[in-house]
Amino acid sequence: MNRILVLVLMLVATPVFADEAAVDYDPRFACQQGMLPETIGATAVVLVPPSKTRAQVAAETREAARLGLLRYGVLGPAQPTVEQERQIKLAGMRAANDGTASK
Repeated sequence: MNRILVLVLMLVATPVFADEAAVDYDPRFACQQGMLPETIGATAVVLVPPSKTRAQVAAETREAARLGLLRYGVLGPAQPTVEQERQIKLAGMRAANDGTASK
C-alpha cells in the first residue's frame, strides 16, 4: 500500500516540477505575461565593435607600465597626469597607425 501511495505522489508531483523547469526567462515572454514593464522587454541589445584594437590596448598598457603607473596589490593603478595620459594615448595611436600601414 505504501508503494502505491509513493508512486501516486511521484506521478502527481512530476508535472509540477516539469513546469518549473520549462519556464522561459525571455523578457518578451515575461512582458506578454504581464510580469515585466513593456520598457524592459522592448530593450534591444546592440553589439558595438570595440573602439580599440588589441595592438592599441597592448601599446597603451606597455606605455603605462613604462611610466610606472601599473601597481599591483591593494593600491591598484596610479592616477596618471595629463601629460602621462597624452603619452599613453599617443602610444595607442602609433600602434593603430602601424597596424593599418601593414595591411
